[in-house]
Amino acid sequence: MRVTTTAGSVSTLPTTDVRDASDYITSAIETIDGWFDPRDALLWTLIDGMQQAQGVTGDLLEVGVFLGKSAVLLGYLAHPGENVVVCDLFEDQPLTGEVAAEHARFYQGLTRSRFEANYLRFHDELPMVIQGSSTESLVDLKDESFRFIHIDGSHSYDVVVEDVQTAKRLCGPRGVVVFDDVFTGHTPGVCAAVWNAVVHDGLRPLAITNKLYGTWSDDTFDVDELRAAIDAHPSLRAVDVHAVAGKPMLEVHGMPKAAAAPSLLHDLVPPAARKAARLARQRWRERRSPTAP
Repeated sequence: MRVTTTAGSVSTLPTTDVRDASDYITSAIETIDGWFDPRDALLWTLIDGMQQAQGVTGDLLEVGVFLGKSAVLLGYLAHPGENVVVCDLFEDQPLTGEVAAEHARFYQGLTRSRFEANYLRFHDELPMVIQGSSTESLVDLKDESFRFIHIDGSHSYDVVVEDVQTAKRLCGPRGVVVFDDVFTGHTPGVCAAVWNAVVHDGLRPLAITNKLYGTWSDDTFDVDELRAAIDAHPSLRAVDVHAVAGKPMLEVHGMPKAAAAPSLLHDLVPPAARKAARLARQRWRERRSPTAP
């Protein structure tokens, strides 16, 4: 069961009619502010399907949630008996120096109540919410209990080094870990820490977008299996295979919008779900209207 964690009363918007990951990606993901490339959202669902086909089970973790854009998707990917766990400093931690400047530039408006309100628009219960530093607050989580981990928290090199080790400890058999901002210019600490893990700490890369997808498990599907799944997907394509320290990884792109949109709406989503998505968009627009009651 999911664990509901609250900090006082949270005022939420009405729950949407979005019922699954495909509905969320095609109709509602842009109603939450934040950064989450559509190809990553699709790749997460593809990896989830591959894990499900292989009988892989475990919880799902996100470090660094901002307003919940990707955490909501994890809520749809969690299967019965699996928990979603999120960790963030939110608004109550003192920030100084470079971290404070970055927060002021990119993360104005981040509060726990806003995250929870967004999440509850799509799910009946909150995930397990851990408010605090990832380097101190995740020590009690069970080793090898997660099948999917998304690290998108601090950009400080020293913190990311610790986040890498936390992900290694928590990632279960055939689990996948995703590190954000490995190619972003203003996050060199992330780049250094994650690529160091590839070169020196046994992290086996699988794919790259602006994120790096990898695993520490020898029996997780390999790059060839992932490429076959991507090649069969109507809205993703593997454009190249790169290697770092002799370890291959796919460069994954999304299809051009003109090709991707019909595939998403007509190949991936059944007619009943498309109708529900249209109604959800209409209701959301009505709620956003200044003349709405």
